[in-house]
Amino acid sequence: MKKMIILQPEMCVGGVERVLLTLLKNLDKEKFDITVMLLNKNVWDDQIPKEIKIKYMFNKNPREYNSLFKRIYKYSRMFVPGKIIQKIFLKDKYDIYISFHEPMIYFLRGAKGKKVSWIHADYTIIDDITEIKQLGKRMSFLSKTILKKRVEALKNCDKIICVAETARKGFLNKFDIDEEKVVVRYNPNDIERIKSLANNNQKIQEEIKYSKDVINFCAVGRLSHEKAFERLISITLKLKNEGYLFHFNIIGDGPEYQKLEKAINDNNLNDYIHLIGYDANPYKYMSKSDFVICSSKFEAYSTVVTESIILGIPVIATECSGMAEIFGHTNAGLITKNNTEDLYYAIKKVLNDKKLRALMKLEAIERSKYFDTKRMVCEIESLLLE
Repeated sequence: MKKMIILQPEMCVGGVERVLLTLLKNLDKEKFDITVMLLNKNVWDDQIPKEIKIKYMFNKNPREYNSLFKRIYKYSRMFVPGKIIQKIFLKDKYDIYISFHEPMIYFLRGAKGKKVSWIHADYTIIDDITEIKQLGKRMSFLSKTILKKRVEALKNCDKIICVAETARKGFLNKFDIDEEKVVVRYNPNDIERIKSLANNNQKIQEEIKYSKDVINFCAVGRLSHEKAFERLISITLKLKNEGYLFHFNIIGDGPEYQKLEKAINDNNLNDYIHLIGYDANPYKYMSKSDFVICSSKFEAYSTVVTESIILGIPVIATECSGMAEIFGHTNAGLITKNNTEDLYYAIKKVLNDKKLRALMKLEAIERSKYFDTKRMVCEIESLLLE
């Protein structure tokens, strides 16, 4: 049995955390003795399976301490010798060390076991993180030094896992890392849980009505800049003015909630768009929809899009890392250029074409068979045990 520690900043309701929970639930406990180390306690920690040990670095999140402590924390993990990092923070020795979220990679410094870093980002669109030689004199000395430390930490890993082939290519293009170290493992999904929640009898908000007379669209995610939900409002306004009837449900919460709510009210779109807010079970809405829309400016490997296909719901998505890999060579999804206009034309296309809607539905159901939790977890286990 391999003793393994997984480092993650915190547990919350995001896609990365859902993937981690699926892994923790499905990894073979006869092969791995698993500890999860988090920065601090959180109300979401009870989602972690009971048989998994949990350790904490601090009494509260470093963001909540004063500015001096935050600076000490930020830079000490990069510059303090690795042996001290291990002695102060991790303390015990492990066979496998995993940084599941990239900021935790510095805590692998000084570790003696196998070191693995998960990359849940698409570096093809992250312009501010690139090779030092490309940025040259535009970077300050401190910024260059920090970036050097980051590259050193990445090179220190035995394996780096990207979540899509397009994400891997973007990563290798940005960092001078041995490409033999960088591999792809697709995120596993808890298919049994997703389908169970989609089919349960939880009451959907009474004001939300699913009419068979119109097309029902759904979008799920954090209401933040990168998800670009404002695109859906401008598209809806344009289609409304052209006489189309349809309905949008947007599930999620975040910093742009009030901005989106105001835009919906100002444009008299309340009969077209419903902001549902956060719901622990978005699947009950997704499963009743005709299409799920992903309007994101960037994704590494969209959890929501994958979950939609698992439920047999076709998708219209902007071009992001991993989208083509999720759909495979099927018509389960339409991928548009990453802008509002092309997304508008794709949505308009399915509104106009009943045969296309039927075809995409059938192919989404067929594509759902590709996703297999056990197979995907086994592929990850094999990599960890190499």
